[in-house]
Amino acid sequence: MPEDVGDGNVTFALFHRCWFLRQGRFTLRTCDTVTVRADPRTGVVVMAVEYPVVDGTGRFAGYGGTFRSQGWAKAVEDGNGPHTVGVARFEGQICRTWT
Repeated sequence: MPEDVGDGNVTFALFHRCWFLRQGRFTLRTCDTVTVRADPRTGVVVMAVEYPVVDGTGRFAGYGGTFRSQGWAKAVEDGNGPHTVGVARFEGQICRTWT
């Protein structure tokens, strides 16, 4: 359920039903927290996402960590028809956890 966190920001949880990273039969899944803010004047949506690793299989089994992205998106219509443009920058670390 979206939660208003002030200053026009809304946060909500997002679980990737598809695999975030898939290489052959090896997978890495995340359960995300998203914060968005839309500017109704420009149509730009600013996003910040945190991606904690939930689990992995194959070569990614036992991996953990968190990575983040920040960026923006905007719906546009031009000679290519309606589509979305935007930019996302990622940072963080994912590594094998040893128990």
